[in-house]
Amino acid sequence: MTRTFITASAVVAILGTAAYAAPVDDVVAMLEAEGYSDIEVEVEGANTEIEGDLDGAEREILIVTATGEVLSDKTEADEEDDEAEEEGDDKS
Repeated sequence: MTRTFITASAVVAILGTAAYAAPVDDVVAMLEAEGYSDIEVEVEGANTEIEGDLDGAEREILIVTATGEVLSDKTEADEEDDEAEEEGDDKS
């Protein structure tokens, strides 16, 4: 009789990956439902960056991978507005 042992860390790694995927999958599904395409997901340490394109405008959402907490949600237009405000501040 052959037995296979899985270490506790391996179980946590396998189950943890599935748990972390849920918040990311929710954000991707939301973007798809809103009509976004070319959705890209990139894990950056404890956070995940999700980008999508809608009619030429890019949206970037940064979440805490484990919890799904949204750290930032920017669109290309938001970034252009920020740049315009910064330029306006420089002219004062």
